[in-house]
Amino acid sequence: MNTIRAALMPFACWRMDDVRFEFDSSFVRPEAQEELSELALLIDRHTKNNERPPVSVFGHADPVGDDDYNKALSGRRAVALFGLLTHDVALWEDLYTTPFGGDDWRGKQLEGLALHALGYGTSFSEIRRFQSDHDLTADGAIGPLSRGKLFEAYFDLLYPDALDPADFLGRAQGAGGKGAVQGCSEFNPVLVFSADESVQFAALQEKVARDTANAPNRRVVVFLFRPGTRIDPSRWPCPSVDEGVAGCKARFFSDGEERRAFGASRREYGDTRDTFACRFYH
Repeated sequence: MNTIRAALMPFACWRMDDVRFEFDSSFVRPEAQEELSELALLIDRHTKNNERPPVSVFGHADPVGDDDYNKALSGRRAVALFGLLTHDVALWEDLYTTPFGGDDWRGKQLEGLALHALGYGTSFSEIRRFQSDHDLTADGAIGPLSRGKLFEAYFDLLYPDALDPADFLGRAQGAGGKGAVQGCSEFNPVLVFSADESVQFAALQEKVARDTANAPNRRVVVFLFRPGTRIDPSRWPCPSVDEGVAGCKARFFSDGEERRAFGASRREYGDTRDTFACRFYH
């Protein structure tokens, strides 16, 4: 029999720029609380009969560097957001204990940002105070148990009303978070420099100007779908965050590499609709 089903179309989206992450890191800065409160309102506004609209998280990097590295970093940022939204301590502990390149949460990122956001300092006595306040052994060391409590308190601060993994598009059924969380590397920029701009930026000793101009491309986007939407995670086209770029490139337009390449003039997706290499994301 032939069957008809509605296309998988998001009806709303939410975006968080990389300024809410530490540089070259997936750790979510406390300033993200502002955008996260807007996400909570957006989800609540579209909840029908106590059923939330299923959501999916996409991480993006700018077109600088290596495809594989950017795939991993964009995926880790998407996972960090997913873990925060679902209050998943185990996911954040995994990000903490498995640093990748410059993405290393150990040290000042965790203590200097999370503890200060919660009203504590980073001295030995302040860590002991946090531990005492959270029924932990006050030894002044941020071990696994203390990190777990710190993550929980940080989640409550930034996004108090936790989502369930079943609130995501994969409905917690997809291996590796299929349908729920993915990293798009640098394959879907919203802005592509002209060839001349690229040459000029490459010639600069300081890369601040290039990185500033590239800022729109470094983002995490959450799409909202109609309440009741279901997918088959085994057919979801995006590779999981732990997989390489081959699955992404298999979904490219035939001119995908040209779409994300520098051209005669600067192009923005909102104007030209020709900067996304992945036809599924487009």
